[in-house]
Amino acid sequence: MSVLVSNTAIIRADSINACEDLTSLFSQLNGYDTVPDVERINSLISEGTLAFYTVRDGDRIIGMASVIPCRTAASDKLWIEDVCVLDEYRGKGIGKQLLQYAMTDAVHYFGKGTFWLTSRPSRTAARQMYRSLGFAEYETGVFYKSDER
Repeated sequence: MSVLVSNTAIIRADSINACEDLTSLFSQLNGYDTVPDVERINSLISEGTLAFYTVRDGDRIIGMASVIPCRTAASDKLWIEDVCVLDEYRGKGIGKQLLQYAMTDAVHYFGKGTFWLTSRPSRTAARQMYRSLGFAEYETGVFYKSDER
């Protein structure tokens, strides 16, 4: 299933292939050159533990987002991760429509849950978009510890 955004299409991918477009998106997202682990992404997609969405303009991938279910004793959460639209396509509403589509589809795919995401304070446009979609900023600190195997 896909939806049109301007002259683009949003889909939940059954699998992805390594390509320069994904490398560009992950690099823009992380702020440094990074090559996505396509084998890992495809494994998570096939296990049903990740919904990976892409926005395409013809054959070119211009945006992406993923949703990951997390069930706890207290609630069901749907974590939104890796949201990015290529610089030259920003400001056209593509990111917003991508997230609207992803959230609607994820509820059908995974079941109901509360959507969660994190966003760096420096990503002001993205944070404004999240607020426009009804997200509220949650007063908490995010902690992480690297697995140094």
